[in-house]
Amino acid sequence: MTLRLINAYTSDNLGDAAIYETLVQLSGRLGASSTLSAAKVRNVRGLLGAEAPVSAQVSVGGDIFNNARPQLVTRRYLELVQELRAQEPKSTFVFGQGLPSSCKGLSLGWLAHAMRRLSSVTVRDTLSHARLRQAGVHAELGFDAVFAYRMGIEVWPAGLALMEQAGLRPERAVLFSVREFDAMYPQDGALFEARMATLITDLAARGHQPAVIIQAQAGGADADHAVVRRLQAACPSLKVLDPFAVAALGHHPLDALVGALGLAAGVVAVRYHTAILRMIHGRVPFNLYYSSKGRDLVERLGTPGMALEAFDPKAALRGLEASMEKSWNLAPVAATVRHQFSQALRKACAA
Repeated sequence: MTLRLINAYTSDNLGDAAIYETLVQLSGRLGASSTLSAAKVRNVRGLLGAEAPVSAQVSVGGDIFNNARPQLVTRRYLELVQELRAQEPKSTFVFGQGLPSSCKGLSLGWLAHAMRRLSSVTVRDTLSHARLRQAGVHAELGFDAVFAYRMGIEVWPAGLALMEQAGLRPERAVLFSVREFDAMYPQDGALFEARMATLITDLAARGHQPAVIIQAQAGGADADHAVVRRLQAACPSLKVLDPFAVAALGHHPLDALVGALGLAAGVVAVRYHTAILRMIHGRVPFNLYYSSKGRDLVERLGTPGMALEAFDPKAALRGLEASMEKSWNLAPVAATVRHQFSQALRKACAA
């Protein structure tokens, strides 16, 4: 018997890869299957070749129900909702979901109708919880699944190899993630990059080693390389860490990302899972958030940060340097994730 992962997106965004691996870990002896390549999601049985019958289905976490056409509904959005609706509802649950602001009106109505039929729905931020409750979905408030991620000892040599490849010393390194912005996550990208270039310059002037870490190469707005190239043009001495490039050294990209984020002196998290993968080490990131999921880390979990539209490089520098000295207690949040997942899985399997 297996737990089937549905609504999967891609492992070329390492935040999503971390979600899938966490769900596999949480499934325990039950095991998990997915349509994603087993070469990219470790310990997952390929769904089409799995011999064991499916016990339950989980709609994977993240902001997967994004709808980039506010007045209409995208084909991809319809496919995701249809995949959710096609399952046996009483044995299907949603876990660690976020409800992006682009999901509203008709698209939200369709999703809410599908979710009301399911075994359970657990979301990761307060705004998603409030919006789904208002839409008639009996959702529970939890956290992102990755807070329960169990890293292996492989993360340390992988992270160190990534840093050495770029000529970084962990005790001086400040790593930050970036992303493109689009209709799903609207921001002034040019202004963000100009302010980030100022922060990079100020960090270097204070003796830090700023470096951008590539977290996604999934294509379109969910790919970091173009932003990185523009930042390098503005700051020629900027170091770049590419976890996807360490496969030749025998390391897994996710191990390299997790290890580097734990080793660095400081982390500036624009991408949401950059923050979480820092926090699972018991260390504090500085959050530059662009949506409700990042705001939730600041307001509910008390991590330092500011909204991206209010990004002030001088204030961010002060907040970042203060965050380097802080620790964070992972245990209660991780325990909550494991308990909520266990309850949701038990309920779905009993159907």
